[in-house]
Amino acid sequence: MNAEAARLGMVGTHFVNPNGLYSPDQYTTARDLAVLVTALRNDFPQYAPWFSIEGLAVGKKALPNYNLLIGRYPGATA
Repeated sequence: MNAEAARLGMVGTHFVNPNGLYSPDQYTTARDLAVLVTALRNDFPQYAPWFSIEGLAVGKKALPNYNLLIGRYPGATA
């Protein structure tokens, strides 16, 4: 993951684990997250509908999207 981040130009990111759970040695920047999102959108356009969902239901459990602009602000996607 760190090699791919470097390839994308994510110079302010260092991954320690693949799941995103907290680690004091893992960090990123808002700029690097924007770089990652741009790469995801460009490399995987077939998943574009997933980027704007308001939430998921898994059995009886609802998992909301915490980006409160989704579904409330025209043109907003995650």
